[in-house]
Amino acid sequence: MSVTELVAEIRQMKSAEKLDLLETLWENIAQEYDQTDIPQRHQDEIHSRFDKYTKDKTSAVSWDKAKESILKRYEDRDYPRSSR
Repeated sequence: MSVTELVAEIRQMKSAEKLDLLETLWENIAQEYDQTDIPQRHQDEIHSRFDKYTKDKTSAVSWDKAKESILKRYEDRDYPRSSR
């Protein structure tokens, strides 16, 4: 079956069927994902930050505070902002 045929078939599905298909695809991708695609230095940084967090949970910043800090840092620049 070609991609075009597959897309045409998916378009005919009901929303619930599409969601089931999406969930199945996502689970399949997650199972096949190879962690070695992430550079070792990035993995090391993630582990380091997680270790820091588990030792001192107060070191974490809420998303609202992080977003506010990021927006402040770039407020003078002409970047489009999303409403998220």
